[in-house]
Amino acid sequence: MKREKKGKRKYKKSVVFQSYLVLSPQIIGFFVFSLYPIYYILRYSFTDYDGLKGSFVGLANYIEIFTSDATFWNSLANTFIITGMRMVLMIPLSFFLAMLLCSKSLKAKRLFSTALFLPSVIGVATTAMIFRYIFRTYNGLINNIFMDLGILNTAVNWLGNKWTALLVTSLMATWMNFPIYMMYFCGAISGVSEDLYEAAKIDGCGWLRSVFSITLPLIAPIFKVILMLEITGAMKTMNTTMLLTNGGPNGKTNVVMLYLYNLFFGTTSGGGSYTSEIGYASAGSIILTVIIGIITVIYLRITKKLDELC
Repeated sequence: MKREKKGKRKYKKSVVFQSYLVLSPQIIGFFVFSLYPIYYILRYSFTDYDGLKGSFVGLANYIEIFTSDATFWNSLANTFIITGMRMVLMIPLSFFLAMLLCSKSLKAKRLFSTALFLPSVIGVATTAMIFRYIFRTYNGLINNIFMDLGILNTAVNWLGNKWTALLVTSLMATWMNFPIYMMYFCGAISGVSEDLYEAAKIDGCGWLRSVFSITLPLIAPIFKVILMLEITGAMKTMNTTMLLTNGGPNGKTNVVMLYLYNLFFGTTSGGGSYTSEIGYASAGSIILTVIIGIITVIYLRITKKLDELC
């Protein structure tokens, strides 16, 4: 009996050791690439540091952001606008295409799934060039089509106006990211039993009623995860705005991550340069992290209450 117990203990210890060994790259990566940078950013946020020399200023950076930095809050407002636009465009599109791919009546599913997944494979710089060509003012594809149809009399400067530029940025982000969410939805929808749809069909339910009464309730857990990923991902977006408008015109399309990036590395939305403000940008990033955390907590509590009500 004692030998058996010792053998079991050794086996458990070896399993635990192997488990930690397998997890060690992720654990090391978490400490090196997550906790360590957070510590440094938090430390810099209390200093006036430009990359060469710095001095401790306490809460001065935070106070300035909350009291006199209108650009930060305008950039944050633009971020919320783009997040809302992306959610309205991306979630329904991803869900509809996932339903289409999971349909039995669709032929050549592999061909369609490959074609629909291509936008996420194309590089962001290439996608930005395509969208700049499509929405450029002179000889742009959209302007030419609308003018030929008589919808527009004069060409629209899509990237020169705040609201149209934010819309184009949201469209580009949707184009790049919808295939990933589409695949998530496909995985969830494929897990719904076909017997439920057959029973609903016998009871006289149409396609739309089946979607709202069967599909959406059963994939609700995955739907909530996708929605949360989209909210947090959109709040951290930067590359689409940088490549399409670079915050222009006059910073009107700046998003908060691009604004902090320019401060941190000493660049401007116009392409110029000035002294980097690493301490100030670090304070802004800490505030943004807290805001995203608050939004995530609120979202999780709302969805939890909705689950309890249902």
